[in-house]
Amino acid sequence: MGNDIFSAVIELNKIRQQEYEIYLPIVEELCNREVSEEELSHCLDYLLDFADDASMLELY
Repeated sequence: MGNDIFSAVIELNKIRQQEYEIYLPIVEELCNREVSEEELSHCLDYLLDFADDASMLELY
């Protein structure tokens, strides 16, 4: 049981790192150009899906 939880936590951390790596260039690109309110709102909505992760909150 303990190993299953530990393995799940490791996998979750890997997924969170991948999420960050995916969203970082998107956020950087949005910050470097003019965007519509709709486009920005759409991106922020997606980032909120990962609000339990500190690095994703920094992107937000």
